[in-house]
Amino acid sequence: DGNPLFLFENLRALEESGRVARDARGAWTVTGTLHDLPAPPSIQHLIQARFAGLEEEDKSLLEIACCAGFEFDPVLVAEAAGLAVLPALKRFALIEKRHRLIHAEERSYVFDHHQVQEALYAGLMEPLRERYHVALAETLESREHARDQDPKDVDGAVAVALCEHYFRGGRGRDGLRFLHRSLHHLGTLRPAATVQLIDHALAIPGLVTGSER
Repeated sequence: DGNPLFLFENLRALEESGRVARDARGAWTVTGTLHDLPAPPSIQHLIQARFAGLEEEDKSLLEIACCAGFEFDPVLVAEAAGLAVLPALKRFALIEKRHRLIHAEERSYVFDHHQVQEALYAGLMEPLRERYHVALAETLESREHARDQDPKDVDGAVAVALCEHYFRGGRGRDGLRFLHRSLHHLGTLRPAATVQLIDHALAIPGLVTGSER
């Protein structure tokens, strides 16, 4: 993603784990799986050090933001945090200016690198992470009036987000309501996202049973 330090640290981690190696001519070859690689400890430490320099309210905002995703709606994050929107938007602008952990893209914010978002997410305690996901789901559901609608009438992208947040927040039954709408929205154009959402639903004990499973 354009960061030379992250590139070389990832390459070093791949080499140390034995997933890549140099052949006799010095060329790199893949010797193991390259899926689901965690961020190298050196990068995690670097990101956590930058994160430690934030004020507590800024940390809370970014913790919820990393649960919202690599690209996130700052208004949704502010509302999920229980903060007034305008002061929260000003705080996001200051975080961008002073710490370079996020940057604005039109009406959204994006983390400066995927591994910034992933390292912050991995650093959260699971119960806290679940609470953040539920807060995001409930805020989005209220804002879109999704609870008052037939699930098939809910915007597809909203349904997907509700599924993901409720599933990750330990509220599988609330997410299940929007699963069929989500799968219809993703369709065959995003097969990886479709399979991931199905896997998540099936992994929750007792959520999908019988012929539906």
